[in-house]
Amino acid sequence: MLKRLCLFAVLTIVVSASSIVVLGSKAGAVTATGWKAGRIIDDMVFTNKNAMSLNEVQDFLNQKVGTNRGNSYSVPGVCDTNGTKTSELGGGIRAQYGASRGNPAPFTCLKDYWEVPKTDPAPGVPASNYGGVAIPTGAKSAAQLIWEAGQRYNISPKVLLIMIQKESAGPLITDDWPFRSQYTYAMGAHCPDSGPGGSANCDQNYAGFSMQINESARLLRYYLDNMSQPWWSYKKPGINNILWNVEPTGCGGANVNIENKSTAALYTYTPYQPNQAALNNMYGTGDGCSAYGNRNFWRMYNDWFGPTLGSPPNINWNFETLDGTAQSISTVIGSTGNYPYTLTVGGWLHVFYYDVAGGNLRHAWIDPAGWHFETIDGAGGANGQIDADVGGMSKAIVYNNQLYVMYHDFQNNSLRIASLSGGIWTAQTLDGTGGTNGRLSGNMGLDITAITNGDSLHLFYSDATQGNLRHAWHDGSIWRFENLDGTPASIASKDGNIGQGIKAEFIGNSIHAFYYDGTAGNLRHAWTDANGWHFEDLDGSGSSVSRYNSTLGSSPEFAIWQGSLHVYYHDIAYGTLRHAWTDANGWHFEDLDGSGSSVSRYISNVGLRSSIVIAGSTMNIFYDDAPTRSIRQAWFDAYGWHFINIDGESNAVSGTAGQFGEYLSATLFMQDVQVFYFNASDSSLKHAWGPLR
Repeated sequence: MLKRLCLFAVLTIVVSASSIVVLGSKAGAVTATGWKAGRIIDDMVFTNKNAMSLNEVQDFLNQKVGTNRGNSYSVPGVCDTNGTKTSELGGGIRAQYGASRGNPAPFTCLKDYWEVPKTDPAPGVPASNYGGVAIPTGAKSAAQLIWEAGQRYNISPKVLLIMIQKESAGPLITDDWPFRSQYTYAMGAHCPDSGPGGSANCDQNYAGFSMQINESARLLRYYLDNMSQPWWSYKKPGINNILWNVEPTGCGGANVNIENKSTAALYTYTPYQPNQAALNNMYGTGDGCSAYGNRNFWRMYNDWFGPTLGSPPNINWNFETLDGTAQSISTVIGSTGNYPYTLTVGGWLHVFYYDVAGGNLRHAWIDPAGWHFETIDGAGGANGQIDADVGGMSKAIVYNNQLYVMYHDFQNNSLRIASLSGGIWTAQTLDGTGGTNGRLSGNMGLDITAITNGDSLHLFYSDATQGNLRHAWHDGSIWRFENLDGTPASIASKDGNIGQGIKAEFIGNSIHAFYYDGTAGNLRHAWTDANGWHFEDLDGSGSSVSRYNSTLGSSPEFAIWQGSLHVYYHDIAYGTLRHAWTDANGWHFEDLDGSGSSVSRYISNVGLRSSIVIAGSTMNIFYDDAPTRSIRQAWFDAYGWHFINIDGESNAVSGTAGQFGEYLSATLFMQDVQVFYFNASDSSLKHAWGPLR
């Protein structure tokens, strides 16, 4: 049917083979492992005509001009209208090269292009403003032609933009000095491979940008609507033999189980699949049997707009206010819910959090009788409890069959610990007021994590006075203390304001800890083996493992998932949620959410605080979206990454606007995901839960 592999034979401008296939905005964004020949794009993504507004299409064209990969003469967002830059094709400046090819400057880029719509097939090219002439009467902008075609035929404008980029010479969207001829058959519509050697043989009745855009969308809709008819002889869902390249090459093909109509429509429009050579060099060329059209569609869509696979339906979230208002379950009125931390003990869910109004450490738990609430420390008592402002940064753990909770004393700048025995809480100050076995005086415990292994309990926390990462451990008989990192006399021997946002876990018999170096703006990594402690700068500087320069590493969270270590942390400089993970080849890094170049393509300041939940084959990360004051969820499954806002804005799952996510904690309980977070709108502790994905 229709393809565009050899379309350049009928165009004036000369482009190299590498420029045909090397496109996109983020090198290395996708790899062959993500390619599914039978499921290039989902129907819900392909047919979402509301994926972009007219203004968003225009903004996209404005941003993408001048972004051809590897072209050092181009400037992103700028059209070289007068051709003053050096021609990358030789022949002096671009204006000189154009004149020598019968296309003198000025050049008109797609973002500035207007054309009188050609509504019926006929020879000739419609009037346009190409070459700097006045916009003709009745003309429409390229953005409007694209958007209207999407609306008319229920095809996503994103799909049409990708079709232009993969089908046109230049390619047209990113070209900052396009020739007039590049607009003639911009979509390869009605250009079957019936020319010499399988070249494109375009029907002149369908020449013109407006005609090409409309026909491309119309054909795609026609394919979608008719491929289930008994007379349909082209590609359809099910087993299809798809060629590797045009038939005259003799390369043959292979069967593909096409899973949906949209993928079948792409194969009808461009009836070739990429061979392994094309997939192995995703941003370059393969071999003599390689075809690139459908590979490029999938790759470019992922690079520009994110996954081509639709997210599974939203799970049915439930919401309640747990503590802090007259309408909450507790009915206690006060500013409460900061720093929640949750865990399951004895088969029941427990939540520890800070009551700002009372300066207390609060505890909520659920059992068959329902929710229960108590104050553990801060209001005085007979078992070491004090009347002071305590309860921030709490972490809880079960050690030797006993429940412990560690927390900060804001009033006395110390680290406190309470243990539960026989239904009675006993509390004491652990560090910050001096003492034996390495205890110090200072502002201790603004960040805390606790882990156990056998008979040992380990605490890691910050010494805000000295800027140290502290380590305390109980060996079954006594507490011992040391400075792990942050001073020349520490185990790491590194001087700096180090240790904020500490997170540690046992992986096997080794301790791994990730924390923030506030002086250097790095994510630090410490781990143990038979030879003791080891330290490295993992991310944030040219000397780190990542070699990525930024100010990052606050509030890290990590977990082992499918045999790999995954770490999530905030990039303060760019407002993104960063993701680092290991495999057999070492560490890898990406921006997961928060910028136009992140996996999500969602632009915001996200990930200052996060919490990980592993649910079978799915990894979930819950984190804050600071500008919208909402809670986001990212999860990875067999279809890739997905992102939603759960609570805090009208577009969230809850449909409720508010100020949420400043502090949060998530876990699994009774086969549900449980998320607890602070509601700054009414200073309460809020609870959301829903079934596993």
